[in-house]
Amino acid sequence: MRATISFDIDIDQVESTMGVLAGQEAYNLRAAADLLEEYTGPRTQILGEITEALRLLQETATQLEQYRQMLLSFEKAKFETVTPQPAQQSINSLGDIRDAVQSMQKFDNFLAQAIPAEEVEEENELNQPEEG
Repeated sequence: MRATISFDIDIDQVESTMGVLAGQEAYNLRAAADLLEEYTGPRTQILGEITEALRLLQETATQLEQYRQMLLSFEKAKFETVTPQPAQQSINSLGDIRDAVQSMQKFDNFLAQAIPAEEVEEENELNQPEEG
């Protein structure tokens, strides 16, 4: 039986919490290894042991994949909230890249015209340390 759990934690505790959850899967991995390493005595239940080891491994792999997807979603959401989103323009070819560069150059030229060179020089002079 499976259950879905939802809870809130501080953003800086996400990775350590997920690490603890992922670490719990080691129990199933050890149990599977123990089933396969059991060399003492006659092995009359080898089919059942292999079947159980596979079940434990599949269960663990499924759970670890869920944790991985959760962490990927978290990283994606964190990245999207930290960095500005690009315009809805995708670049699929070299021509698109050339067009994007030309647009940026036009914008740079616009900014250069919008800010008179005198203001730039005055600001540079104000930011220079005084001699003496």
